[in-house]
Amino acid sequence: MELIKVAVIFIVAIAVIKIIFSLVIKIGFKIIMAVVIFGGILIFAGNYMGNGKILAENLVSSISVAVNKVDMPSWLTYYNQEDEKWGDELYGTSDYIKDAGCGPTVLAMAVSTLTDFQVTPLDMASWSYENGYYCEGSGSYHTLIGDALNFYGLDYTVSTSKDDVIN
Repeated sequence: MELIKVAVIFIVAIAVIKIIFSLVIKIGFKIIMAVVIFGGILIFAGNYMGNGKILAENLVSSISVAVNKVDMPSWLTYYNQEDEKWGDELYGTSDYIKDAGCGPTVLAMAVSTLTDFQVTPLDMASWSYENGYYCEGSGSYHTLIGDALNFYGLDYTVSTSKDDVIN
């Protein structure tokens, strides 16, 4: 039953992400970053709920397809955790970035887009591991998000309100 709930959450998330990406050019940057972080958090949540990697992989594929169908602004850094440049690199002691590196990948995108730092998913995965955010067999501890953003000088706010994100 829990697997069905998780599947429904991911299906709804995919639909929302596809709609948001279709509006990205019109609405602007805040929505792009909200979607990127929202997608990463959903994958974190899926891993946390123990639903297996299939649903998370489907979500990542859907996000990648949605991104590839939209002309992304040149100022936005986009990374795919399955990229051959780092996908087969270890994240931590036994996981690969392509399988468990969603958190570092999302954060590398945010940091590279919003700061003067150019950080790859491999860089962020290394930073995450070295600073204790790697969770063997699950990817990353959720505290990685805020702590990494703070480390790179980015402020963030946690909100469950769509209006807060848009404004």
